[in-house]
Amino acid sequence: MRLRSISRLHFGFLDLNGDLGRKYGSLGLALTNPAYTLSLKPHHDLKVVNGPKRRTVACLEGLARHFRQKPLFKVEFSEEIPSHTGLGSGTQLHLALAKTATTMWGLNLDIKELASLVSRGRRSGVGVFAFDQGGFILDAGHNTDCLNKGQPPLMLMRLEFPTDWCFVLAIPQELKGLSGSKENETLATLKPSRMISQDICRFTVMKLLPSLIERDIKEFGCALTEIDRRTGMFFQAAQDGIYSESGAEDIVGYMLQAGAYGAGQSSWGPAIYGLSTQDEAPMVAKRVTEFFSKKLISGKVFIAQPDNRGVQMDFLDFKSNQF
Repeated sequence: MRLRSISRLHFGFLDLNGDLGRKYGSLGLALTNPAYTLSLKPHHDLKVVNGPKRRTVACLEGLARHFRQKPLFKVEFSEEIPSHTGLGSGTQLHLALAKTATTMWGLNLDIKELASLVSRGRRSGVGVFAFDQGGFILDAGHNTDCLNKGQPPLMLMRLEFPTDWCFVLAIPQELKGLSGSKENETLATLKPSRMISQDICRFTVMKLLPSLIERDIKEFGCALTEIDRRTGMFFQAAQDGIYSESGAEDIVGYMLQAGAYGAGQSSWGPAIYGLSTQDEAPMVAKRVTEFFSKKLISGKVFIAQPDNRGVQMDFLDFKSNQF
């Protein structure tokens, strides 16, 4: 069996206050690249070739215990998502392994069951639903009475993303975004502003969603930028600024100066995204690359395409490159 995942951009949370009885709610988009591409074959023991070996072994052994199976697989990675960069690598890896392993065991589980099995989607559902369906995702967050039940949130909306739009991604090499216990600790210290949530919801409903449906890239980009800045304001006290790293704000600002229609930081970063068109993206990427060079920033700058399909899985000859 062979599988190719997506990666995702996380544009922010709608409401970290929770005074209306729901908390979180999130916005994001599936990307075709980077991605996990892996093959999983029957084997006499559990063997991992390339890729994140420790996490892969832990995930498959946990799934095997749950289903009373033996993880007798050879797992080989040919592509992977860089970890702790804000592109959803953890969720995509665990869902990819859960999807392939359960299919090999003859099980047919829906995406919410898979996510619950590997403890994904406990705050944001963007990575879970983007894995399953691709496109632009809006979820409703969690009822505050059910925050610790380990279930993915309710998906409110899934929209096709224009294929003539894309994103320039800039990932500083020396920085790593928050995850795991550090992420939980940061969220626990917040005193979220109700006013910030009101602003984000207003920009989402009255600007972001209409401009996406109307294919207005300028208005959509403007809304992305405003939502990103307000999302950063949620965490301003905890991280001494809108972004966790001071250099991130400079990169976001230059991304806009270089011609992006909207820009921001995906999740905890350090990945910075800039919205562009397919025609204009190469020039934006070139300018941001030159900015990195001038500022002596080590990292990667590349163009990422939107994904409207979600995970691709097949049983074709493993030598084939088609999906």
